[in-house]
Amino acid sequence: MKKRLLTVLLTMCMVAGLSACGNKGHKFAEITIEGEKYNFSQDFETVVKALNENDVQVRSYTRSRYYDIMHPDVYDEDCKLVKAEERDDIFLFADYAPLSKYIAGAADWDAEDLVIKMYFFYNSSAEYITASGIEYDSDSDDLKDLKGYSKMDILNNYKHTTYGALYVDGKIVDLEKYEDEFEEWKDYVDENGFMEAMEEYLPNRQYYYLSSRIFSDVYKSRRSYSELKECCENTRMPLKNVMLTNFAMHDAGEKLEDGKIKSYALVRYEATDEDEVFMQYLEYSMDEDWDEDDYK
Repeated sequence: MKKRLLTVLLTMCMVAGLSACGNKGHKFAEITIEGEKYNFSQDFETVVKALNENDVQVRSYTRSRYYDIMHPDVYDEDCKLVKAEERDDIFLFADYAPLSKYIAGAADWDAEDLVIKMYFFYNSSAEYITASGIEYDSDSDDLKDLKGYSKMDILNNYKHTTYGALYVDGKIVDLEKYEDEFEEWKDYVDENGFMEAMEEYLPNRQYYYLSSRIFSDVYKSRRSYSELKECCENTRMPLKNVMLTNFAMHDAGEKLEDGKIKSYALVRYEATDEDEVFMQYLEYSMDEDWDEDDYK
């Protein structure tokens, strides 16, 4: 009887331990802001409340297009959207919403229950350091040294250097495994044009739309790969890496909807000319309980 009870207790402890580990989030998503540790892969509400407790202002990214700049929409200590006074010091942008909240006119692209979590350091004086070792004042050489990261499209300015990586369930993705699909896509572009190739190979835009400028008007009309490549070179967009990332995110998005993975995240860093690094964390997951009213 004692042995059976001991076995039950040990099993309960193991389950509790595993649950605790699961709540800690993924290692790559750990970040220290102004000396306090967070994990962006944890529950959005949990992170937002913790940021508020440490006096970090959390501004809504999706509402940044509309707000009075002097009174931005922010998430308060209860993770509710309220008006606040603008601050020039410790803040970041964040949101947790479907694609249509990020991009006007994208309602038709929304996948049922697919929600995107974003954290974005942009023009903020907040001091941070990520699990990869990148800090708020790192430079372009530091980005180039990141293992598993590739040159990617900009977050803000095409003159800046941007590197990023895709993670699926916490593990970094090797983009080279999508090389064959990329080569096939190139041929299809030559035969049918850019937009037709995107519809044929990457039809579900919601899985990757926020990762680059690839759907900007300047690229849409290109009828051959060489024409598209030249256009990208002129606008300093690393076409091959962008497309490999799109293929990887599209693949992850399909697996996410099929229940084969729990989440995938794109992390990008952009080094400016003023010793500042913009950082964006984009995480895609399924949440059947998401409701906009929960944040009002």
